[in-house]
Amino acid sequence: MPLITNYGRFWERSKLSELADGKINRNWKWDDVFWKGKRRGQIHGIYVLYRGMTPVYVGKATGRWGIFKRLQHHHRDWLAPIWDNVCWYMFDNHKDIDKTINVVESLLIASIPGLLNSAQPGAQLGKECFPENEDGKETNYGQNMLWTKIT
Repeated sequence: MPLITNYGRFWERSKLSELADGKINRNWKWDDVFWKGKRRGQIHGIYVLYRGMTPVYVGKATGRWGIFKRLQHHHRDWLAPIWDNVCWYMFDNHKDIDKTINVVESLLIASIPGLLNSAQPGAQLGKECFPENEDGKETNYGQNMLWTKIT
């Protein structure tokens, strides 16, 4: 069974829900055919909020908080003015689904620079390793060869 069973890429925020009197209501425009008979609260996985093509926030939907509920919340919270589209990835129920989602979220947060997440990925990722210098000792910073000073 694949880990990710369904996904959507760059769905426009304005097309996710209906507006009533200038406010977002609870009527979602998402077609239920994507969910294979699951209730919206059962759709668990990872989502990435974007501003244009730039990722700004990585979130997870586990437990009673499905992806629908999390995105509804982000329509009204402090992220509301920041994002305009979303990519989502549905994980089907399998053993340790919440643990798997936590690890995937942590990997994404740790590897995408500039996110607005306040979550610390260290708890899920284990020991952080650093590159070695010429003496074989670990350093506390990464090196980018593109910016190496030419002498």
